[in-house]
Amino acid sequence: MKRTIWLAGALALGGCANLQPVQAPAGAVDALKGQPLTIATYGMPNLQGTTWGGVAVGAGAICSAICADGGAIVRDNEIRDPVLIMAPKLTAAVSEKLKPSGTARIADRPRDLNDEASLSRDAGGKGVVLDITTVDWSFIYYPLDWTHYELRYTARARLIDANTGKRIAQAPCQYKSPDTDPPSYDQMLENKAARLKAMLALAGETCADQMAKSLYAP
Repeated sequence: MKRTIWLAGALALGGCANLQPVQAPAGAVDALKGQPLTIATYGMPNLQGTTWGGVAVGAGAICSAICADGGAIVRDNEIRDPVLIMAPKLTAAVSEKLKPSGTARIADRPRDLNDEASLSRDAGGKGVVLDITTVDWSFIYYPLDWTHYELRYTARARLIDANTGKRIAQAPCQYKSPDTDPPSYDQMLENKAARLKAMLALAGETCADQMAKSLYAP
């Protein structure tokens, strides 16, 4: 049976996520140097699963779609949000630029509580908020090869001036796993989903590097 699991994160975070890149002007960065830095991350995205299979009908076939518990795959295999990989790297990159007076962390924030005003308020109305989230993650079969799978991952990082409640930078990342040696469904989930974990780790590393470079104007 040909099948896929679709792991769909909260595309919205309270609505369709804005993924337009915005680079922080040098003047805005200079004005915030030496102020405190708050790192905000969110709870695990709400995952959904769908399996697809061919059902014979006469000489042809139709596809059936059955909901599966994608969240169970994450729980049973102890899969971690790639944000946990990205957060330390992005914190170090932002700290190098801003030289903050101190660093605080807000973890497992409700995913619908992501507006600039509430983030600024929870940071005490001062300093800078670095807000990092997984927007969407999924693995899906190739259109012309239903037995092998690719990972798709979308993340977003923002810098918010907590003094004003205004966003000063935003860096999205949209990642697809390489087409070389893609795994089958079973290969991806065997050994406690070791292959899927490695694919997600590479997505996190790649996005962290990309976002660290694109947060600031040259």
